[in-house]
Amino acid sequence: MKKTILTLAISFASLNFLNAQITETSIEGVNFSKYPAKVENSKAKLNLASHSLGKTYKTAIYQQYKSEPINFGGHYVMTFWGAGMGMTNGAMVDAKTGGIIPLPLTDENAIRDCVYNDNDNIFHKKNSNLLVTFKCQRIGEYNESTNTQKIKLTYYYYKWDGKKFNLITTKTKNAVED
Repeated sequence: MKKTILTLAISFASLNFLNAQITETSIEGVNFSKYPAKVENSKAKLNLASHSLGKTYKTAIYQQYKSEPINFGGHYVMTFWGAGMGMTNGAMVDAKTGGIIPLPLTDENAIRDCVYNDNDNIFHKKNSNLLVTFKCQRIGEYNESTNTQKIKLTYYYYKWDGKKFNLITTKTKNAVED
């Protein structure tokens, strides 16, 4: 019974997360539809030997490629794993070839030193070539009287051109930690 309840809770949380990703049309004023991609549905066999990440993160890449639908740039499946210290790392798999492509995630653009947006700091859509990440940093001291912490968010916007990610722009905003 406990296992069933836990499974339902995880499924519900996953659906809420996916719904937020699907309905989000822009991040801080940059619209995903400005970078369209034609969505395809077939998947080639995964080629773990196509990149060294395939050997190092074999299980994470394999399991996510197998279970996730195409979720970026029309024919790619994004895969992610924790890299420690609040950082996410990842790769995408080209569903046409099965080849693995590293994502432009670094400690500069993908570390979460604070909680903001339910700790999700990587945004993408299946019908867009736009990838958005943000780095979250605490600013100053925690305000005990208001129970708030000021933070600085630096957004990084990348366009996938079919061969590499190109940084389009960055934007910074101040906010309050969730």
